[in-house]
Amino acid sequence: MASSPDILFISHGGGPLPLLGDPAHADMVAQLARLAAELPRPDAIVLISAHWEENEPTVTAGATPGLIYDYYGFPPESYAIDYPCPGEPALAQRVQQALVKAGLPCRQDPQRGFDHGLFVPLKIMYPDANVKNQAFEHWLEQTCCDATLSEAERRQRLQHWEQAPYARFCHPREEHLLPLQVCAGLAGRACDRHLSLNILGKQSGFFCWHGNTAE
Repeated sequence: MASSPDILFISHGGGPLPLLGDPAHADMVAQLARLAAELPRPDAIVLISAHWEENEPTVTAGATPGLIYDYYGFPPESYAIDYPCPGEPALAQRVQQALVKAGLPCRQDPQRGFDHGLFVPLKIMYPDANVKNQAFEHWLEQTCCDATLSEAERRQRLQHWEQAPYARFCHPREEHLLPLQVCAGLAGRACDRHLSLNILGKQSGFFCWHGNTAE
């Protein structure tokens, strides 16, 4: 049975101030960081922003949305904030379809970026913008470690790895993934051991296939 998602309402404070070390936002920043540590790491996040008003519900649908600095009168550094969080067009389409099915007109906007109602709280909760990294690592672990997969199925998944969730976000170029393809091909079976670790704020993994001991 699929688990239901966590649902949160978050107050995001005054413009970019929570990201600028403002003392009046210290409690909010601490609480958001605590929430992120307590909650299960999500595979994706659907966020409803108070700073996007349209005549009908609209969903950001771009693959690489930029940031919208929709505030004014703040220090220069507040207009250089970066948050390299990718969009997810496939998920945007599912959200749109769900709203239409519920009788609500809805459209997608492939150009709209992320306003501060989105990037301010998420940058505090997930500063490395690596939630989508988790989804790809989970897919990779399942592909290499699931002994119930036939080798034909495993090869098919690895050959078409670009279809995995957030594959090109995690591997814009495939050169660091190809050695794993070689190892899986040489082994010809599910791996014996998987080690999950964190490198530079990103979820990573080691995959081990133990050799047979000669009699």
